[in-house]
Amino acid sequence: MSKIFVLSGTTEGRKFSDCLALAGMEHIVSVASQYGKSMMEELPFRTTHVGRMDESDMAVFLKENGFERGDYLIDATHPYATEVSVNAKAVSEKFGLSYYRIKREKMDLSGYQNVKIYETFTECTGALCDCTQNILLTTGSKEMETYANTVSAETLKNTYVRILPTLESIEICKSYGVEESHIIALQGPFGEELNEALIRQFAIRHLITKESGKEGGFEEKIKACANTGVTVHVIARPDEEGISVKEALQVFGVTGTPEDAECELILAGAGMGDLKNLTVEVTEAIQNADVVFGAKRITAPVRHDRKYPYYRAEDVLKVLNENSDMHKAVVLFSGDSGFYSGAKSFQRDLEKSGYSGKVRILPGISCVSYFASRLGVSFEDATVYSLHGRFSKEALYELGDLIDHSDKTFVLFSGAEEVRGLAKELSDRQIRADVILGIDLSSENEKIMNLSAEDVLSFDGTGSITGCVRNKSAKKKNIVPMLSDDDFIRDKVPMTKEVIRHESIRRLRLCEGDLVYDIGGGTGSVAIEIGHLNPSLKVVTIEKNKDAVSLLQQNVQALHAGNVSISEGDACDILPGLDKPDCVFIGGSGGRLKEIINILLKKGNGIHYVLNAVTMETMQEIEEIIKEYRPADLKAEQIGVSSLDAVGSYHMLKAQNPVMIYSFTI
Repeated sequence: MSKIFVLSGTTEGRKFSDCLALAGMEHIVSVASQYGKSMMEELPFRTTHVGRMDESDMAVFLKENGFERGDYLIDATHPYATEVSVNAKAVSEKFGLSYYRIKREKMDLSGYQNVKIYETFTECTGALCDCTQNILLTTGSKEMETYANTVSAETLKNTYVRILPTLESIEICKSYGVEESHIIALQGPFGEELNEALIRQFAIRHLITKESGKEGGFEEKIKACANTGVTVHVIARPDEEGISVKEALQVFGVTGTPEDAECELILAGAGMGDLKNLTVEVTEAIQNADVVFGAKRITAPVRHDRKYPYYRAEDVLKVLNENSDMHKAVVLFSGDSGFYSGAKSFQRDLEKSGYSGKVRILPGISCVSYFASRLGVSFEDATVYSLHGRFSKEALYELGDLIDHSDKTFVLFSGAEEVRGLAKELSDRQIRADVILGIDLSSENEKIMNLSAEDVLSFDGTGSITGCVRNKSAKKKNIVPMLSDDDFIRDKVPMTKEVIRHESIRRLRLCEGDLVYDIGGGTGSVAIEIGHLNPSLKVVTIEKNKDAVSLLQQNVQALHAGNVSISEGDACDILPGLDKPDCVFIGGSGGRLKEIINILLKKGNGIHYVLNAVTMETMQEIEEIIKEYRPADLKAEQIGVSSLDAVGSYHMLKAQNPVMIYSFTI
């Protein structure tokens, strides 16, 4: 039987080898590194060789392994590894081997306006050598020397690199001046969603990539950039001749396709658990499946010969890898697959695992749509919130705020403790609302209960619980800061006063879900005002003065600022242990402003700052920071405020200290 030698290190090479192994054909696969080997599952009929080889190394290896005229060399290396292909052709001619090159399918880029194409990597880096915006470099660590020697120091400082998670790749990037916080070490290829997440996380405006093809995740990069308005700089792929993986398999009489080596996964919504609520499409998928997965409660009524009580991607893939006859699998999730469903985390874990088989998602009937129909109400104008699996003080605060401003709120609960927790939150806020609970919806034990406030506080029922809260006295949500100075307990602690506070907060450019640091919290006026704007905001106020901390605690409790947390101590001691914020307000730094900024910069670029200064010394500190970092969006204005005070029968303007407000991003 002819010998087969596969030069791999790509998805195509892995799939080709998988199919040969499943067909019972002995072969040797060569990968460059141990990392490459780790991506190849151990299979019968496959031997894996690790190590880079030039032409002479290949010749020695082939001779030692008994290759001779009539045997095969399959070149499935990366499209840009042209030197390896040249060596493979040469050694094939020397030994009289049949040489086949597996090539990647190219993507049509004509419909994308945000794509620029370059013939060489040097041409691309030359065009971006003085770029001041953030760049994501995805061409690998091998290109770092050329990149670092071509672009300016400022451009290198603004560059993030995405590389394989190997020590060698990381050390190469660091040796050429890439900051550790700018190194993203992950195994690809990446889905469109993860690409978009990285682009948004690091405020990327330019992405550099090779035209790596469909299997290399190239299409997902292009689409993610199009969705986020990022300019893509593409190094064109060298011209190559070759055949597809399917055509290469046919050379050896293997009629299956690469997709046959992996199972089709169907992630399906199972409704509330009663089989009568399954859609026809989900029912047919179960009937045609080789195997069904899902939590015991969900799969119990399902009739199928092969059922497993698993709903995590890791467990499901393990079963599929151990059973080559499973070509179609259904994973059932309660409710609707697109509505607070485990299908979301399952997809994310699939992407991380490198699974490249076909995945389909089928919807189901959500508990909210079912419950709304049972109550005879609509839910298109309702607020929907899930406490399921995320029960916490912060979540209750956010939910309480939503209910306070919504006349109809549907809530998903994990159990009775969450129901009682919500009842207490409503009681603390003095919200008088009707609570209706749906228990074990759609089952023969279904209950729908209208409860009083007292009943909800002592609720101790069991089962799957969905709630509907009707607040007939819902308030309108303020859309600008509204607290006055008189709302705060002050004592002798300094406070950022109303006009300055509101203007400073406006300049923070807050967005939903932002993490905000308030350094030098004082009475908490800034932190609490921010927290009141939106319950999704997370505010950490840092204060070292014990008297001020006591006032902070009183104000947070009195003004019900549940999304504001207090850290007592020096900011320089506390900040290193915190996550990277989206924006930072600094009202007091104790003369350590530069040190505070340097600590925050270690967490990454793109943090927006607003600083207040009333003394010349603080202004001088800020000016030194501005000179060093030269933020492009700097704004600095002095604001003087005078208030009208009664003096006997007269009214006089009383001036407050003028305040300089600085805002910038670095």
